Amino acid sequence: MADVRGRPLIRYAADALLGLHLDERFAVVSSDDVQSALPDFEPVVVDPADNQQSDSLKAGLNAAQDHAADRVLLVLGDMPLVTPQILRDVLALAGFDRASAVTDGARRMPPACFPVSMFPNLLAMQ
Repeated sequence: MADVRGRPLIRYAADALLGLHLDERFAVVSSDDVQSALPDFEPVVVDPADNQQSDSLKAGLNAAQDHAADRVLLVLGDMPLVTPQILRDVLALAGFDRASAVTDGARRMPPACFPVSMFPNLLAMQ
């Protein structure tokens, strides 16, 4: 919820996602403030107590599975430089049998897109 150039940080990633045609939009949230800042997203609420990053990922993947998603686009809330075009590029490079992600040339990182075939491995992560 930190202010970045006059807007809550979370809104940059949210607005980039709103620039895409997506079947569903979920926001994994652990606070009422963040949830209220994302009215265009279906909230997936996680308990902040003893919550690990993998718990948030699992909650989002479970929501995607509940909606019969064939893939998921993972975007973090602290990405003020992400644009709809970056997200479109990640989606375009992903397939139903392969993931895609942004890279700095040395490592892969979100935003990332994962096909449903990878959900079991992602759900097993700690």
